[in-house]
Amino acid sequence: MGAAIHLSTKRQVVYGDYYLPVTVSNPDHTAPSSPRDEPEVTLSLMSGQSIKLTLSRRDATVKAARRQIAQLCCMPEQAVHLLNAGQVLEDELLLIGLESTQIIFDASFLRKGPLPGVSRLGLWHGVQARLRLLNPVASGTWMTATLREAPRLVAQKRSVAFRYTAEADDVGNLHSLSAVKKSGTSGRHFAVSIEGLDHYRARIFRPLSSKEYVLYDPAASMRGSEAREMGCLRLRSKRRMGPSDLDFVMPKVKEDGTAAQFRPLALKESISQIYERGNMEHLQVLWGTSADSSIELQWQGCVIFEACSIDKTWKVRFQHPLSHFQAFGIMIGVLDNACLASFHQ
Repeated sequence: MGAAIHLSTKRQVVYGDYYLPVTVSNPDHTAPSSPRDEPEVTLSLMSGQSIKLTLSRRDATVKAARRQIAQLCCMPEQAVHLLNAGQVLEDELLLIGLESTQIIFDASFLRKGPLPGVSRLGLWHGVQARLRLLNPVASGTWMTATLREAPRLVAQKRSVAFRYTAEADDVGNLHSLSAVKKSGTSGRHFAVSIEGLDHYRARIFRPLSSKEYVLYDPAASMRGSEAREMGCLRLRSKRRMGPSDLDFVMPKVKEDGTAAQFRPLALKESISQIYERGNMEHLQVLWGTSADSSIELQWQGCVIFEACSIDKTWKVRFQHPLSHFQAFGIMIGVLDNACLASFHQ
């Protein structure tokens, strides 16, 4: 799917969107056909949209499709079923040649909690939320969001947490990201979730040995494979307090909106290490500064990201090639580093 960069004799990173084996289309829009040789299966949702899965010829079964859909929509596999001609399909059945296959789900397998789950928002929400929050925003459009600190009680202890809410989309849908700080011996990290998705778990990690925050999207990859790196925020200033110089190193985004997919198996394959070696062919870097109440990043001489604090609420604005998830990660890194600086003052 486009050009590839060789990271080692066995590894390479290709270009694509956040979930390569799936194409999503609206009822009034026909998605382009895939150039892949693997068979494609189109499944319809109750809301009218359709999902086109690319399956291997040896595993084009109902079970394989259920597994992909569950991962895509961030719900338990037991909650997903396929229906054809009014009958629930058995796992071993091959999907090739079947027409008008529909996706249904069993809400009894979904987590019950205070946040609206997939049972309320609909099966389509898991697809729609991830497409909007993880993919780069459209070129020429400014996106806005708000960020607030929202402390939580975890195991009877007050935990640092943040809530990021993207502006409503064209049809009024709101999507939110949350990050909760977790304790660990290898570094500082935040567990990231998307409101309404039971099984989405990403993270933002800062190793003890460096002043950088790495953004990971584990759920973007298939089960059993490695997580995807979405970017690395590097803090270049040596001083603890006051204004700080920032770099945000991220996968390169092409004109068609696809981004380089970095899923390292070793440290030398990480975005940070590739950047240190000076290999910029498939990376791009935003430079900027942060102060007590403002953050700004530029790319190719233009402001790409800016945020300001008003009454304990951060107002965030950004544009292509960033995504909402990356904007959220930048904010978490800057604010957590400021928290560390205050602690060591």
